[in-house]
Amino acid sequence: MRNKILVVIPNRGAIFYTWCLEFAIAESKNNDVYVLDASRFSSRYYKRSFRWWLDVISMSNPFPRFAKKICERESITYLNNYLNAAPLEKFKRSHFKKLEKQNIFQESVRATYALSFGSSNFSYFDVKKKFRERELRSFCRINRLTQSYISRFQISQVVTCNGRLVPQAAVVFAALSMGIKYRLLEYPGPPGQRYCVYENSPHSVNENQMMVKKVWEEAYSNNPKEAIRLAKLSLVSRVENSSREKISSYPLESLNQKKYIAFFPTTDYEFAAIASPRDLRNEFDQRELFKALGDYCLSRDLKLVVRVHPQADSKHLQAKENAIWTALSRELNALCITAEDNLDSLTLARNSKVNVVYASTIALEIAFLGLPLVVCSRTPFSNLIKSNCVLDLEKLADYLEQPPRIQSEQLYPFAYFESMAGVIINYFRVINVHEIYVGTTRIDTPNFIMSLRHKVVEMRNLRPILNFTKKTGQFAEL
Repeated sequence: MRNKILVVIPNRGAIFYTWCLEFAIAESKNNDVYVLDASRFSSRYYKRSFRWWLDVISMSNPFPRFAKKICERESITYLNNYLNAAPLEKFKRSHFKKLEKQNIFQESVRATYALSFGSSNFSYFDVKKKFRERELRSFCRINRLTQSYISRFQISQVVTCNGRLVPQAAVVFAALSMGIKYRLLEYPGPPGQRYCVYENSPHSVNENQMMVKKVWEEAYSNNPKEAIRLAKLSLVSRVENSSREKISSYPLESLNQKKYIAFFPTTDYEFAAIASPRDLRNEFDQRELFKALGDYCLSRDLKLVVRVHPQADSKHLQAKENAIWTALSRELNALCITAEDNLDSLTLARNSKVNVVYASTIALEIAFLGLPLVVCSRTPFSNLIKSNCVLDLEKLADYLEQPPRIQSEQLYPFAYFESMAGVIINYFRVINVHEIYVGTTRIDTPNFIMSLRHKVVEMRNLRPILNFTKKTGQFAEL
């Protein structure tokens, strides 16, 4: 029996188009697949000064055109051809108010703007009202569209990409409201030629742990030597990449060897918008953990050192992370090593008495090197090292005294999962999330988009004598 699957492209990110179209092509062989490109309903489109810019990008960005052509070629129903939604102004005010109260909406707004705040330590109402209103309009439109197509085509399953953004949350909420199953697409490790399909959420610790176990058991039963080789290769590659981050010229003599505890936090803005709270990390956050470590070090005459999580792609986020941990370190008389300090994390880990990790995957490198490690959060790999995982702050001191040595074999399932799990991408060639090819043509990169800025400004200055016609997709003189 053929199922009816609705695939929703949530925004204009190239990797989202890639996953959605790859999934749609694969499923169209045995199921009836419908594709909806909801990128035009993002909150930015509801800002008038930004709408014209997005129309220009739509003309220049090849992915929306590729989506339509691919769907037609693969006999996939492209719903944007039949898009005839009711004007947003006809939504009742009570409908807006009802949706705004939904936890999934408020959490998705927080997740979206956490990047701007540089932290997850803020409330929904801390976001400016005009931004909240735009996000609510976007949420309402995408939620209504998705529900409309579910009813019209008798959809049995909805698929979209994972992301801490409002459009994804709107799609999931629509599926939940209609009582049908949803699935989320995400990459298992570093972005590459694979993607995974999650039944609940990539942020779900339980689902991740079950997937890791299933993938490893299948690989090991088929070819144990090859599975172990690939897992080792993944771990060795991790260590080499971490060691190459920076030359270690930081004055370590300022820290007596084995006289300090190194703490490695995760990014402070990370949290899940779509997942059950019971299925996440644990009851305490990393700030509480840091303060508990401060008390422990004070009682043992040890120094507490925190290594700020690096943010290579964003100076803004790096500055926020540095400010957060510098301020907390000042309160606890701890030493804060920022990402700009010339010290790689593994050098710090090698010289510490014990290394404490909240949820960062640097725990894998530390454990692989046989260094003392305590993990203080539920993670996709914490079940593999249960003897070194503490989820109760009252028991923290016992674990810190002499944590058991971890054998590298314990890490093989997760290392293999990161590098080899998922569905192979065939239609596109993915180098990373910013570099994707169709054949030999590179498409939709941030550099490509930003290179249009001067051209767009020039066009806007000529706007009185130009007219953009949607029918031809061209600029024509009036």
